[in-house]
Amino acid sequence: MSKQTIRTKQILLLIKKLVSFSPRQEENETACAEFIKSWLSEQNLSFSVQKFTTLIPHIEQASLLADGQELECAGCSFVSGEINNANNIISSLADIPSDWIEPNINFNPRCPALSRSYYYWAPALAVRPRDLNKIIKAKQIKGIVQVRPVNRPAENILVGNMVAPQQIVIAHYDSIAVGATDNASGTAVVMTLIQEHPELAKDNLFVLSADEELSYDKPYYWGHGFRMFEGNYGEVMEKCQQIIVVDSVGNTTNTMKRDEYLTKLAFPIKNLDKWMNKISLCCGDIDKLLSVYHSELDLDGQLKEKQLQQAVKLLRSSLN
Repeated sequence: MSKQTIRTKQILLLIKKLVSFSPRQEENETACAEFIKSWLSEQNLSFSVQKFTTLIPHIEQASLLADGQELECAGCSFVSGEINNANNIISSLADIPSDWIEPNINFNPRCPALSRSYYYWAPALAVRPRDLNKIIKAKQIKGIVQVRPVNRPAENILVGNMVAPQQIVIAHYDSIAVGATDNASGTAVVMTLIQEHPELAKDNLFVLSADEELSYDKPYYWGHGFRMFEGNYGEVMEKCQQIIVVDSVGNTTNTMKRDEYLTKLAFPIKNLDKWMNKISLCCGDIDKLLSVYHSELDLDGQLKEKQLQQAVKLLRSSLN
């Protein structure tokens, strides 16, 4: 068996292990962090931990009745409340104002499953596209979502030069739903790169970040863990030559992108505009990701062995 084949199997095993903690929120996220730290210790790789807390929405109840028929749904809001009509049926992929507060029923038009693509500041339920006709035709709608804000401990895990790194590589390990592509793939690729090239830790900093997916932050509820890292290590980010965000790799041939729109979605830090020219996004096919986005369909079968190998090589070649 070739070294390349061994490496691919190792990446896939790491992804499967990360996925075993899914959904990687709350206690599951904590367990995932413990696994990552244990794995790094087994590889004799030194690391530091940045601890912080995050206020996140815990969905305690979500239900939807259309003319008395119960439909499968998932809560995707920061507040509790009722939805008593079908006046606001929206695509969860649509750009909406961050202060939009209309109760809604939403769906991902590219995904057949329950897809919590977006969280809303009003009562909201995600449904399957196949159930839209029932909802539209129903004379009576009764939706309920109960949300409890919870303050959770979280950890960014740092490997490498924390004082004056030439480059910073960052990937989040939390998830909504299964999250094999988003972002067990990126986490496993970064872990594999550190394992195979521990010498890179001398001049670079690798960050495995928690709580990218959810928080009560505004205007962007995602990216909290990134902003916590920025808050503590902003001077380091200011002085480094390059920042590489690794997210959702392995579902096709990966590329390094410098795309302002995608970067704002993937890495919403406070000084983004200031540092935009040195931030790259290492990713796969984003359109393909949307077909499984934040759903139970984002399984490791979406990922290709050759593309995972290529992601490691691409990341390695991008570090000076």
